[in-house]
Amino acid sequence: MNKFSAVGGFCNAPSQSTSLDGSTKYCSFTISCGTEKKVCFVDCIAFGKMGELILQWKKKGDRIFVIGHFESVEKKDDGYRLVLILDQMEIVYEEK
Repeated sequence: MNKFSAVGGFCNAPSQSTSLDGSTKYCSFTISCGTEKKVCFVDCIAFGKMGELILQWKKKGDRIFVIGHFESVEKKDDGYRLVLILDQMEIVYEEK
């Protein structure tokens, strides 16, 4: 079973990208999760309406709850990278 879930903070502002063949738009971002002593950085991709909501509402420093599966995706400059493809997400609102 390839399933991952975590609450993390956006390390960068989400950005919109297009697949290498130009057929699919998606939202990409990196979250950090873990404790102060052990931090994990996870590259994420969200498609469709989920990606649109993230682009519209989230920014660097905001928090999000993600559930997804890992896939190996081709990079523009030769090679592959492991990313989390979001299956679900919950926007985490924090009171200020």
